[in-house]
Amino acid sequence: MLDLSFEEMKKMHDVEAAICHTAMQEFHEKMADFKKALGIQSVATYYNERIDEQKHHVITLTPTSRNIEASVSLASKIKPLPLHKIPIVIVGGSFNNVNHQTELREDECHLLDELIDSVKKEDVFFVIGSSMSGYEKYLLDHAIGFEVYSFVPKMLTEKEAERIKKEDVGVRISIESSPLGVYKSFAFEIFKRRPSLLWLMKACHPWLKKPVHLKAMSLSGSQVMVFKEFVRCLRERLLINHVSRVKE
Repeated sequence: MLDLSFEEMKKMHDVEAAICHTAMQEFHEKMADFKKALGIQSVATYYNERIDEQKHHVITLTPTSRNIEASVSLASKIKPLPLHKIPIVIVGGSFNNVNHQTELREDECHLLDELIDSVKKEDVFFVIGSSMSGYEKYLLDHAIGFEVYSFVPKMLTEKEAERIKKEDVGVRISIESSPLGVYKSFAFEIFKRRPSLLWLMKACHPWLKKPVHLKAMSLSGSQVMVFKEFVRCLRERLLINHVSRVKE
């Protein structure tokens, strides 16, 4: 579907293989740590003890503050995604939780700057989540002249609605009420329907601790050469698509 060459597919495979390799290394390290903590206990005994330790913690459920319908509050910003451009999805801020907030890193911001400088607003548009924070906010502030679309949950808090209204973005409404479910709409409207690019920033992965693993995931650090090749391939792909449209 993407009409990739053998060399392009091999580079994708090499990055995937590096990710799998470091993931397996982490898995074996975690297994070793678990066996050390387990000692001579059975697995059931170990987890029962952990559960007993947490029995005194009380979780208080409070009513949700998501009581604003996005389709009503953001009606003037709802737009269809452009069909003649390639979507570049930037994930770096909207999938955080209370225990993990994205911190901007200079090298990551530099890569975003390179990406913005390497593509044309006539050929691509950017897609982000709903938080307007982290690298997604950085993109909004620096991708001047580019179309940017924000996928938002169908129910918003008052602060979220006001924050999105202030930004120059088109809006797509997710079928999910929670921001963490918005990825389903990314898949349905973009990944399953059209060629696209996914840029996953390293700070999005609080569960990934090894820097080399994160570098492989985000194409930074030791993967800069892969990034440059990615930009080159993107330029070629955009040129091919442009020529095709001219011929038509």
